[in-house]
Amino acid sequence: MAFNWGVFGRIQEELMKLTKIAAGLFAGSMAISMFAAAQAGDLADKAIGVWLRTNKGWHVEFAKCGDNLCGEVISGEGVDKKTGESVVGVKMLYDLTKDGEDSWVGKMYNPGDGNEYKGKVKVLSENEIKMSGCLLGGLICRSEKWPRVEGSAMPEASGDDAMSDDAMSDDAMGDDAMGDDSMSDDAMSDDSMSDDSSGDEPQE
Repeated sequence: MAFNWGVFGRIQEELMKLTKIAAGLFAGSMAISMFAAAQAGDLADKAIGVWLRTNKGWHVEFAKCGDNLCGEVISGEGVDKKTGESVVGVKMLYDLTKDGEDSWVGKMYNPGDGNEYKGKVKVLSENEIKMSGCLLGGLICRSEKWPRVEGSAMPEASGDDAMSDDAMSDDAMGDDAMGDDSMSDDAMSDDSMSDDSSGDEPQE
C-alpha cells in the first residue's frame, strides 16, 4: 500500500499547532505565576505607614531604616516604664529584617513593661498587620492585630489576639500579669502558652 504523504503532512501541521498552543499556555501560566509572586513580594513593604495599637490608642509609625524596618510611637498617652518619660518618640521596632514575602522579624521593645521581645510583624492586608512577641526562647508567644491609621502613607506598588501592657487575657501578650495565663520571664502557668506559640510566630 502506498504511503499517503498528504495525510502525513496534515498530521504534522496539527502537531505543530498543538505544540504552539501548549507553548502559549505555558508562557501564560508562567506570566501569571510571576505576577502573583511579584504582588506577594510587595506585601511586606506595605508595613510602612502608621498603625494603631488599639488597646493603648498609640499611633506607631513604621518606616524603612536602610533595608530594614523600624518603628516608633508618634502619638498617644502613657509613659515608658524604663525611662518614666512619655511613650511618644519611643522606638518599638529595631531593624527588623524581611522574612519571606509578607513578614519582618527582629527585636521589639514594649514601653509598657520596659522589656524587649523577639518579635514579628506579619502583613495580613494593606490595612491590617499582626504583631507578635515571644519570651522564653519562643516558648510563649502572644499577638494582636493592628489596623492602619486612615490616610497614613503606604508604598504605591507595593493572630487573632491582643497584646496588652498591664494584663493579658487568653489572646494577649501582657507586660506584668495576665490573669490565669500569667507570663513572666521566670515562670508561667500551665495555660500561659497560646496557640500562637508556633506557626507564624518568631522562633529562635
